[in-house]
Amino acid sequence: MKDKLLYKIKDWFKRYFFAEVFSYSLAIWWGSLVFYMTSNYYLSWVVVIIGDHLWYYLTIFIREILNTYKINKTYNTKLLIKDFRNLLFEFWWPLLIESFVVSPILMFYIPRLFSNYSIWVFITMTATVIIFYLQAVILYEIRKKYFT
Repeated sequence: MKDKLLYKIKDWFKRYFFAEVFSYSLAIWWGSLVFYMTSNYYLSWVVVIIGDHLWYYLTIFIREILNTYKINKTYNTKLLIKDFRNLLFEFWWPLLIESFVVSPILMFYIPRLFSNYSIWVFITMTATVIIFYLQAVILYEIRKKYFT
């Protein structure tokens, strides 16, 4: 039981960590740039959200394509559609909850608690990431069981 859980944690870490760090870093950088140019918290937060999602899903999608190619030694439209379907299943619900529930609520309250832009972006993004991954990991495990 313990070995199985450790294997799953390693699998989740390997699957999500690079994409998260890469997208998180770029999003904070672009959001900070927009904030320092405009002094607008909300505009910078929109840039952070869009940048984070763009780079994250692009990284995950490219990794999924490469893994499928590595397994099948070929790649075609059928495999592309299957990869897209699998990623859609895994991420659609966490993305909706994060983007339309958690982030807007935190974006409204956290800046009122912390005046430092970097601190409130870090706190907000960390909280949304935790909520996002609780859902994504569950859907990933369901996907592996039923859609592979």
